[in-house]
Amino acid sequence: MNDSSLVTPTVNETVDNEGKKEISRLAIKLPPFWKPNPSLWFSQIESQFTISGITQDATKFHTVVAAIESDVLHYISDIILNPPAFNMYLTLKTRLEEQFMESEETKLKKLLNEMQLGDRKPSQLLREMKTLATNRVTDDFLKTLWLQRLPQQAQMILSASADDLSRLSVMADRICEVASSASIINSISPEVKDFSDDKNQLIELKSQITELTIAVEELRHPRGRTQFQKFIKGRNFARSKSRDNKRICWYHTNFGAAAHRCQQPCSYKSQEN
Repeated sequence: MNDSSLVTPTVNETVDNEGKKEISRLAIKLPPFWKPNPSLWFSQIESQFTISGITQDATKFHTVVAAIESDVLHYISDIILNPPAFNMYLTLKTRLEEQFMESEETKLKKLLNEMQLGDRKPSQLLREMKTLATNRVTDDFLKTLWLQRLPQQAQMILSASADDLSRLSVMADRICEVASSASIINSISPEVKDFSDDKNQLIELKSQITELTIAVEELRHPRGRTQFQKFIKGRNFARSKSRDNKRICWYHTNFGAAAHRCQQPCSYKSQEN
């Protein structure tokens, strides 16, 4: 593997006249020191040492010292200022791991009381719980703790299974995925139904508005206005005639000027030429 961003070799390991190896002059870009898990960080940089062909203890020691952040240096200041004659890198590594690694008691407490599923996949939660367990609990006990952190439907399905934890974690991931999809569908369905009802009401309201608009336009149209005016005038005439008929007696109403009798009160007036 050749990654110029990680390793830039300048001089390979050499052997002097006395047969002693000199420090390799290699420029390696190490990742920032990871306080939550120093052991994992050292595993990562040791992979870079292997890729770069770095095997000398002194080279590893000085490479790590050069990469460590300033807020960590005071934890290893005595080793830096007075490095041991042998196993410099191992001494440095051990100090950093002891300083920043959680104690076994802390890990166990976290495993028992603090680990929750959250937004993790069940398989990811299981991996983290295994890391905290560090072989201090049996697989059966770890399975019980892990299942307690899962959703109820997953617990019911997996608790009776005799499969190993690796297979159970795959099954748990799938169960949670299906349950999550079903939950999303159920939460959306009522909204779709409500939207459909609102849509029907909107269509009906739009139809009513259209009818009202047509009626208003007909009234505004000249022909429509004339017909409306005739309708109003006709009604007024009928009312007027009806009122007039009430003031004229039956005889004059039916026979007019030819009537020989008149029943009072009567407002009929004979028309003279």
